[in-house]
Amino acid sequence: MRIRIFHITIALFGVWNILIAQQYTQYTTRDGLPSNLVYKTAQDSKGFLWMATDKGLVKYNGKDFKVFDTGYGLPINDIWELCITPDDKIWYFSKSEQLGYIQNDLHISPHKVTETLLVSFEHLHFSRAFL
Repeated sequence: MRIRIFHITIALFGVWNILIAQQYTQYTTRDGLPSNLVYKTAQDSKGFLWMATDKGLVKYNGKDFKVFDTGYGLPINDIWELCITPDDKIWYFSKSEQLGYIQNDLHISPHKVTETLLVSFEHLHFSRAFL
């Protein structure tokens, strides 16, 4: 009986330690986000966290937020979707009829959305989601 109680106690401590280890941090506009509305997040191969928001595309380096918006050359601030390709291009999709990407913190001119481009974007997005 004592051994059984001992094993249950050890198991409970183990579960408690796992639960405590699952901590998270919530960021808001007070921390530097341009908006509290974040549609999508993704992490690139360098470890940067990217967020699609209604106020632009945001890059977070663990300390600071960098906002890519219309002032940076995006056609619209309301970014709905993002996809990171293996070559670290951060493709964005928005309400506008243009699709573009950020690479090495440089905005590449947007492309006119075509059926072929949308199918390629969806294929890449879904294929990476299931890898």
